Amino acid sequence: NNETLLFLQSTATELGITIQGSRTLIPSPNAKATNNATIIAPDGRLLCEYAKIHPFTFGKEPEAFAGGDESCLYTWTADNESLQVCPAVCYDLRFPELFRRGLLAGAEAFAIGANWPQTRQAHWRALAIARAIENQAYVFAVNRTGSDPHLAYAGGSIAIDPQGKVLGELDEKPDTLTVEVHPENVRNWRSTFPAWRDLKIRTLN
Repeated sequence: NNETLLFLQSTATELGITIQGSRTLIPSPNAKATNNATIIAPDGRLLCEYAKIHPFTFGKEPEAFAGGDESCLYTWTADNESLQVCPAVCYDLRFPELFRRGLLAGAEAFAIGANWPQTRQAHWRALAIARAIENQAYVFAVNRTGSDPHLAYAGGSIAIDPQGKVLGELDEKPDTLTVEVHPENVRNWRSTFPAWRDLKIRTLN
C-alpha cells in the first residue's frame, strides 16, 4: 500500500501533473480490504482517497472487499483552468445514483478506473456515454488491457464530453490517450440546456 502511494507521489511530482491511480487498502489486520482510487497532486499531496462503494457481488468481491461509504471531489488544474472531478471505480459505473450525488456536490467531470471484462465491453462504452449525457459532465473512463487466468480485458478507454460526444477512444492495446478539455464547456452546456435543475432530490433517497 505504501509502495503504491510512494510510486504515485513520485510520478506526480516528477511529471508535474495530477494523477488518479488505484490501490488496495486494509484498514486493520482483521478488516476486509477496500478498492481505492487515490488522487495525488503535482506537489505529491494526497488530494482525495475514494473507496469503491459497490463491490461486484457477481464476481464474489464482497468476500474480500468492503464497500466504501462516501464519494469525494478533487480539483484538477492545468493551464490555469480548473475542473471539479469525482472519482469512481469499475462496477460503480452501473450505479447512476453515485454520479448524481457527485453532480450535486459540484462535479464537472467523472474519472473511472476499471478492470472491465471483454464479455461486457458494450456495456462499458454505453454506460460511460450515458453518465456523461445525464450529468452534463466530462467522463474519462480508463479500462485495463490484457488478461487474467479467467478473464480477458478489451481496454476501450474513452473520453466523452458533456453532450456525449466521444473525444477519443482506445482499443485493446496498451496506449495513451490525450484529449483537449475545456471546463467552460460544462458550464456553458448546463446553462444552455439546464436539464440538471429538474432533478428531483427525493428520488435519490
